[in-house]
Amino acid sequence: MSTATDAIEILQGALILSDFLETEERGQILRRIQQLQRRNEDPRTFIAFVGEKKAGKSSLLKTITGVPLPTAVRECTAAVCLIQLGLDWHHLAQLDSGEKKSFEALDDSAERRVLRLARKKDKEAAEHARQQIDAAEKAHQRAQAQLKNVEQQQQTEAQQLEQYQQSLAEQQNNLPFMWDIVKNFGWIAPKVKTIQANLDQTTDNISQSQQRLAEVEQQVLAQRAETEALSSVIPERWREATEAASISKEQVREAKRGLQEIARANKDKFHSELHSLIDVEDQAAAQVDILTPNASIPVDVVLLDTPGFNTERPEHRRRAWEAIEERADICVLVSDIRQPMPETALKMLRRITPFCPFMHLALTKSDLALEEASLLQEDPETEIQEAKMVAKQRVQPYWDGDMNIWVVSAEGDQKQQSQKLFTEFWESLPSSAHELKTKKLSIHAIGEFIDILDIHILIAQDDLRIFDTAALQSVQTLFEKVEQYANKAGGLVTQLLETMSTKIKNDLLRTEQQWVDEIRACQTKSDIKRVLDGLQERMNTKTTNLASKVEQALLQGANQIARNILYEHPLGFEHLLQTEAPIGITTESSGTATLWATAGGLAGAATGLLLSGSLTGTLLLALGTGGMTTILLSPLAEGKEKAAKAISESVSLAFEHMNNQLTKFQGTLEQECSRQIQDLLQKKAEEEHIHDRQTMVRHIQRMQDIQQRLENAKFDFWPSTKSS
Repeated sequence: MSTATDAIEILQGALILSDFLETEERGQILRRIQQLQRRNEDPRTFIAFVGEKKAGKSSLLKTITGVPLPTAVRECTAAVCLIQLGLDWHHLAQLDSGEKKSFEALDDSAERRVLRLARKKDKEAAEHARQQIDAAEKAHQRAQAQLKNVEQQQQTEAQQLEQYQQSLAEQQNNLPFMWDIVKNFGWIAPKVKTIQANLDQTTDNISQSQQRLAEVEQQVLAQRAETEALSSVIPERWREATEAASISKEQVREAKRGLQEIARANKDKFHSELHSLIDVEDQAAAQVDILTPNASIPVDVVLLDTPGFNTERPEHRRRAWEAIEERADICVLVSDIRQPMPETALKMLRRITPFCPFMHLALTKSDLALEEASLLQEDPETEIQEAKMVAKQRVQPYWDGDMNIWVVSAEGDQKQQSQKLFTEFWESLPSSAHELKTKKLSIHAIGEFIDILDIHILIAQDDLRIFDTAALQSVQTLFEKVEQYANKAGGLVTQLLETMSTKIKNDLLRTEQQWVDEIRACQTKSDIKRVLDGLQERMNTKTTNLASKVEQALLQGANQIARNILYEHPLGFEHLLQTEAPIGITTESSGTATLWATAGGLAGAATGLLLSGSLTGTLLLALGTGGMTTILLSPLAEGKEKAAKAISESVSLAFEHMNNQLTKFQGTLEQECSRQIQDLLQKKAEEEHIHDRQTMVRHIQRMQDIQQRLENAKFDFWPSTKSS
């Protein structure tokens, strides 16, 4: 693969990954890719003549190529001119509008035809023409005779085919009845075999005759075409011979004068059109391709004339720079020898250096320098050598490669010397110029992409710092939101406590009914004593379990209230305090331990409140003085009723105590809701912050990764360009 292709693939790959680029940035990278694509498609070597306006670039090119470029003491060149070797003078201009204009030479075909025919006027030419006519007529006659023979053969073959077809028809008509059956028993009668053989032979004859007829028909068509072609040759040959014989000397002189006039008119037309397309004072084109048949430029070399890079016209500077940037494999810096390489020229040199692998310096207007030296009575050669030394010293800090420094002139005795100098230069051009230029352009394009990424990375890093600062400032806002949301919790907490009170009551009533049923099922007073003794332990367990469930239910309820306020989650306490499944486990926590660990001051408070109203204590209180003895001294039925009544009173007293304690829990529960709202807000803010920050960090890492790939690719292009 070529250097350009490699660079294009690298840039396109990075461009696909860099979907964050601005439109202008993407357009710049695409412009570099297009430049490399054009270089890949055009392997010619481009030599750009660059310099200040009025430095003598166009005059020098006019001298060494013969192209009538506009020159004057004022600024002239507005278009980029591409000069190359061609068979004839021609130009093709591309306007800023996209329209193209091409040079159209005046028509001289009539004059050229007269001269061409005049060359046949002498006797030998006329005789030769008559001989050609005779030969053509004889060839035509032979072709006609051959055509007649072929047509007769075609007729004979057609007749033979018709006879075969008639014979086949007669044989088929004379076949015996049920021939299709009889022919399968040819072994019975030898006559059957003979008939079948005749039929087969006739069929073969028909097939062969059809093939021969088709071949003859093709010969007839070919012969007719040849005969017609020969017949058309005879009138043309006769007309040319007649015209050649009738042309006079005066007609020949007129044709020659006409050609000279048309040539002068074409030259003037070419010169005029070229000036209007290039001159800054006219409606200049953006680019003009020029072909010249007179210059000694190699076929694969193109010379570029560019507008002065210090022109006041921005559009012209842009044209010059784009031509140098994309095409200049070799640069010839053109500078006036009387002021070699001024600061503006050095500024242009610094800009050109990264793009051009080979650089040379042409000091122009040496004829004027010599004239001024003579007037001042100074040594001309010393002045020229000093000018070359000054130019070399001024260029040296910006170019450490090889460089020719020529003293040239478009006028006077040095004109031919300048032409010879550049003719020798064309023959010694380095073969690696195009490849090295492509590598330099590739390095610059990749480096430009890296610089764009640098800007994006710096902006993204600043955004990250701002984001982190804003995250710290959002803490105060978080507390303000907590207070705002917590004010909505009071009514929901009341609803939660009422629901819990109802659920506790229902749970105790179910338990009471179970225990009463056990008492009423007793058959003896001993059974009553055994049940009551067992109930005391079960009541302790019941109180503890109920307190734990209530505590978990309140935690879960507080969590639901917090989420309802923040996220408008559905709010329902019906499932709380269920015995079928553990209470207190939410989708956001891994179990009761996790929930308790985050419950702050609420955990354990409900347990303490409920245990202070133990069912065991209320049962002893309900049994009254004498307690168990009173029940055992009573008749069985009366004892059972007393025990059942004591159980009911115990449950009622316990519920009343628990409910009173639960009501006092309003403030604590509101504080818990506020704390959970704060935790949820903080968690949400942290999650959003972490997610957004990770996204920003990944974006920066992605850009840095693309940048590193481009750095590695740029390094791969670099080694072979060091020599330039």
